[in-house]
Amino acid sequence: MLSGEVDSFDQRCLQPPSDTNAYAKGGGTVFTVSGAAGADLYKVNRMDPEAGYFETFMGANVAPRKGFVKIAITPKRLRSEFVGSTSMSGYSDSFTIGR
Repeated sequence: MLSGEVDSFDQRCLQPPSDTNAYAKGGGTVFTVSGAAGADLYKVNRMDPEAGYFETFMGANVAPRKGFVKIAITPKRLRSEFVGSTSMSGYSDSFTIGR
């Protein structure tokens, strides 16, 4: 059984990366953390031991961009997309979970 520890990274906890940003239902938990619509962005520490758990990220010092997450759900899929509302950078991200 795997267990996470603070300030550590365990590669066995992750699915292999997806070239298409598409994940199969049942493949594990997908987290979306978005707080980029209003307040100032926080700096991201790329060297943080837990950074390996994030497929992509942005912040005040890494591709900063204000925006929000748009989620569309149908009986066959969930699609999540970051929608930028500024041109501070070209940051974008999206993924789909299909049945």
